[in-house]
Amino acid sequence: MMQPLEACGGAADVMALPPDRKLGAVLAESLQQIAKGGAPVDVFVSADEETMDQAEKLGVVQGAQRRDVVSNALVVIVPVSAAKAPRALTDLAQPAVARIAIGLPASVPVGRYTKAVLDAASLWAAIEPKMVGATNVR
Repeated sequence: MMQPLEACGGAADVMALPPDRKLGAVLAESLQQIAKGGAPVDVFVSADEETMDQAEKLGVVQGAQRRDVVSNALVVIVPVSAAKAPRALTDLAQPAVARIAIGLPASVPVGRYTKAVLDAASLWAAIEPKMVGATNVR
């Protein structure tokens, strides 16, 4: 999340942090545990709603203070050498597409919302066997 926040002109500016506060980045799940243990947290940023919902249930964030500060879109990236690039989401289920790398839905926010999009399009069952899971989006 640091990269998109910094791209917005500086994470501290985007989140209106007072000058005496420092910005640190840890995995959202780790920050939940840190805050649950009593460490002070001024701002909690998560890449997905599920993690934010969990943080709210743990009392790490207050629901009335939740704000969306950045958003993103899923994209399909293919090698330059690809004979044919998919033009629609349904093209990913075609036999010509052998492997699809996505974040692991169980542990990576982008994996969760990629799976949600594919489920909504009734494509997850066709694409899951082709999936190469990644532990991050880099």
